[in-house]
Amino acid sequence: MPGARLPNGEYAPLPDVKYKYDFSLLDIGKVISNELGIPLRNGGFNPSPCCAHRDCFKVKNGRYKCFSNGCSAKGNMLDFIVNFKGMSRSQAAQYLIKTYFKLSEEKEPKEVF
Repeated sequence: MPGARLPNGEYAPLPDVKYKYDFSLLDIGKVISNELGIPLRNGGFNPSPCCAHRDCFKVKNGRYKCFSNGCSAKGNMLDFIVNFKGMSRSQAAQYLIKTYFKLSEEKEPKEVF
């Protein structure tokens, strides 16, 4: 399957992707907790990092959501990094890979936690 179509009608070559990183291997609660520097109760309500409300932020099933009125921030781990670090999705993916995955001698992605 070719890469993106260029303006001249040709196709760009696909990047040489040697490794696939499965973000579902990472615990979103641990990642958010590490990013915020505070412990989170996975599945329970926590103080919200996106607004000043207490006990309205929940992390469950690989997603987060703020239940405060007027905020309603929600998403997955990538969305969290995009929103709270001000990065593009591509930058956020690279950040998660560099921060939470490491390569072993066998060149297999390993979880840092």
